[in-house]
Amino acid sequence: MQNTSALGSFLRFAGTACSGFAAMPEQELACARDLCGVWREFFVRADLVPETELEPALAGLLAQPAPALEEYHALFHALEPPVPLWESLWLSRERLLFTAETSAVRTWYARFGWQIKADCEADDHLGLETAFCGWLYDAHREAVPDFLKEHYALWAPQCLADLARLARTPFWAALLTQTAALARSLAQTCHAI
Repeated sequence: MQNTSALGSFLRFAGTACSGFAAMPEQELACARDLCGVWREFFVRADLVPETELEPALAGLLAQPAPALEEYHALFHALEPPVPLWESLWLSRERLLFTAETSAVRTWYARFGWQIKADCEADDHLGLETAFCGWLYDAHREAVPDFLKEHYALWAPQCLADLARLARTPFWAALLTQTAALARSLAQTCHAI
């Protein structure tokens, strides 16, 4: 079994929430609530003190999931999401899905044996790339800077910041704000390498 870091587990949780919150079992959300102390310590050590606390937001979510589920559908599954959620829409000149950017991300996943469900989103979806960054950090840390430089750091920090500004429920506000801060920090770090 691979070692799991605070950074890796946080990114995997955030990515899974952004791409599949509606199907997340309550047990996974409870496990995330239990990890909040570890994540909070990580954010403090990284000088990324969260503006909003995720732990009480997760507790509230577990007690009353409907508002967060409604917001998930509004942010991530609307006919026209308020923020483009795919790298190809941010980076391709055509602003279309399934462009060279999508294929390049798919190649990264295949290179490391990371598989997604065929019926999920396009490979370059924000949630999938975020979860992959977390998995890659724990499984193949040496490859993280290249993935960040080639893909994630080019668009995800801004996408997450835009989503965080739109979030209204405590869960999504906390999760997206913290993930945006972490993505910005990772982008700055990878460009300094």
